[in-house]
Amino acid sequence: MSIAQALSKGIAHVARDHYKEKKRQERWRRPPSYYRGWTEPRPVLKSAVFEAMPEAIARASSNGALPFTVRQLYYQIRPLIQGVDRELDYAYFTPPLVTEYEETHGPIHGLMYDARGHLVGPAGRHLPCPTCGHSLPKDIIPLGTANVQSYVIPKWDYKAIVYIEKEGFGPIFQATQFAERYDIALMMGKGYATRAAKTVLAAAERREITVLVLHDCDVDGYEIARTLAHGTRTARSHYVKIIDIGLTVADVNTMGLATEGASARKSPSWKLRRILSAEEQDFLLRQRLRTELNAMSSEQLVQYVEGKLADHGLTEKLVPPEDVVAASFKEASERPLRRAAENLVHRVLKQRLDIDVDELSEEALQLLQADHEPGMFYKEMVEDLNNGDREMSWRVYVAEKAGEYIDRLAEEKAEDVMAEIGP
Repeated sequence: MSIAQALSKGIAHVARDHYKEKKRQERWRRPPSYYRGWTEPRPVLKSAVFEAMPEAIARASSNGALPFTVRQLYYQIRPLIQGVDRELDYAYFTPPLVTEYEETHGPIHGLMYDARGHLVGPAGRHLPCPTCGHSLPKDIIPLGTANVQSYVIPKWDYKAIVYIEKEGFGPIFQATQFAERYDIALMMGKGYATRAAKTVLAAAERREITVLVLHDCDVDGYEIARTLAHGTRTARSHYVKIIDIGLTVADVNTMGLATEGASARKSPSWKLRRILSAEEQDFLLRQRLRTELNAMSSEQLVQYVEGKLADHGLTEKLVPPEDVVAASFKEASERPLRRAAENLVHRVLKQRLDIDVDELSEEALQLLQADHEPGMFYKEMVEDLNNGDREMSWRVYVAEKAGEYIDRLAEEKAEDVMAEIGP
């Protein structure tokens, strides 16, 4: 190396730090616009959603006048959060964002969640209609926010509710009249229990109705039972005392049911890990196995649940206290007794006073047909419906008018009968 080269290298080494500092100072002095593509940072999605939520709620509810679904709220909020760091998708909006918003600001008034699953009450509790003789339908309550708000758990109709994580088993239990034989309601879910489902189950527990849970033998199944018994982010205040009737690892091993590999992505929460037995940890976590309820035949499934009911003393029929039965007997007898009393009066009038009530009824009907003209109150009806109670249908209006006319006619005929009978 020549003297010139060595000198040049030495100067460069000494001046290197000074050169770097000079360039750094130049960069700091440049305005931000100097950098190509530099933009203002965009708002974070969650913050934008929370900020826009009050306006979106007002839009979806017409300023609080009407209820609205969570999906309506989603479509109202999207135009209000343009320019955020990423696009808002429905799966992130609910439950995570909506739940966190309600945790911070309280429940959103008027917000309704779509129905997921349904509650089926036992049909055997319904007596034939006293008027027409037809049996009334059993309770089928969709598990949506609006449906459960108006649902009142009937008293003395069923002693337990079985929450089943799958809807598809309904026809099997219906075909065997399972609910009717054991006085039990069936709640068919779609996986984890929703807010609406937990609302009904919490109310049932307060009425001393036993809650049982039937689920697959996998991590999700065990989590479904655990989260139903404890408060979750979507239903913190609902703590339900449950009886877990499986399918558990012990049940699978005892019955020799077929197993399959579970998803490697699925791992239990630390809360579940803490309560799993050594056998369950080996099956679910180490071997990563699972068994669905579908591994049983329909007959096996029904017998399995019946066995669980027997284990917990729930196979006896529901019989209310004696005073409840007496009151029910009185209520059930009242209408037939009234009919029997009316028939007795008709017989007495016919035998003692030669007054035929059937002839009087026919005469009254003829008077009604003679006096009634199709348009005699039509104009009045149009005026009343448009300017009065708009919630009333024309059928109800006609029925009320007919009732008024019949009452007046019956009163007039009663005076005629009393005049004929004499003092």
